[in-house]
Amino acid sequence: MPFLILWVLCGIAAAAIASSRGASGLVWFVAGAVFGPIGLALAFSSGACCPFCRSAIHLKATVCPKCTRELPPVEKTEEAPPHEISGKGLVIILAVVIVGIAALTLAYVLGT
Repeated sequence: MPFLILWVLCGIAAAAIASSRGASGLVWFVAGAVFGPIGLALAFSSGACCPFCRSAIHLKATVCPKCTRELPPVEKTEEAPPHEISGKGLVIILAVVIVGIAALTLAYVLGT
């Protein structure tokens, strides 16, 4: 039972994070609920990044909130651009995975 609660919470958190970055909340809820902490960590990589400072931005942003430069218009293409995960993103993913594994281990130990 604790596993189910943890996975649903990961789905809710992934949906909230991805929605705030302009991605589909429903898709990321399913990813978070299926993959647990890993899906939650991957939600941080959703969205677009500024071509000038490489910081994460909303998909519909016209000005980067970090470097305040105007963003070029996004052209509609059939193929999605490849995602790049920065060093900061990898640290966040690793931290979430470690916390998830620790939480699952603790739940298992306390459950037995």
